[in-house]
Amino acid sequence: MKVYIGNSTNHRGYVPQGEEVFSAGSKDLKEAYDLSRDLPATDPEYLAGNLLLGPNQWPDDATFKQVVNQYYDAAFQIGCRLMGAFALALGLEENAFESSLTRPPSQLRLIHYPFDPDAHDVAGIGAHTDYECFTLLRSTAPGLEVMNQKGEWVDAPPVENAFVVNTGDMLELLSGGSFVATSHRVRKVAEERYSFPLFFSLDYHVRVQPVVPVADGLPAQSLIAGEHLAAQTMQTFTYLKQRVAEGRISLPESHVGLSVFGQEARHGRGGSAVQG
Repeated sequence: MKVYIGNSTNHRGYVPQGEEVFSAGSKDLKEAYDLSRDLPATDPEYLAGNLLLGPNQWPDDATFKQVVNQYYDAAFQIGCRLMGAFALALGLEENAFESSLTRPPSQLRLIHYPFDPDAHDVAGIGAHTDYECFTLLRSTAPGLEVMNQKGEWVDAPPVENAFVVNTGDMLELLSGGSFVATSHRVRKVAEERYSFPLFFSLDYHVRVQPVVPVADGLPAQSLIAGEHLAAQTMQTFTYLKQRVAEGRISLPESHVGLSVFGQEARHGRGGSAVQG
């Protein structure tokens, strides 16, 4: 708790159990450590009060900082390659998104799901979509479930020496609905579980909008990447919801509610539409 995320002004640090609450209202049975690109405290965006850019909070352990930063950099490079593949899949040049990947607020989470045999009907993490383009996930044990096109929850077990890739809100928007954001959750775990997702985002000030025709029946929306991440985070984390209630920070004017993307939303189980 010396590096509790609520001590940070740019959403970095330790996340205790119960801090996050998704649209269903349940508190998650997990703890986490959140970090992102480690910018200096003199960075203009950080000094201007940007919620998602700036320095990380680090525990007093130089080896931990070195290893985690190395993993972040390596996973981010994989994300850049994959973003090029998605560009090709959308009929664009492979480098179409390179100019939007200069220093994005792509977050890495180190998550611990403790095993409690006495806990009943408690989800490790509630149903939601990730807010970014996609998530590169490594985990140590089963527990992840995703919603398929029929609206059914199915297991997505870890594969040795591979990443699970969950598409996110931004990619659903960029693709005009062709790539649906992955509605997912973590059920009550049967064993202790660690999970390391990198949430791959575009740069903070990039306008995210369809780059191909929008699928029939879907609205043509656009969002600012960082504002979407900030708004969703403000609606999820207890310490940020308290700051909003106190008037210390404000949601972006054109924010959207939780769970408005993904299969849950398409099957009528999502949250509210555009606000503001």
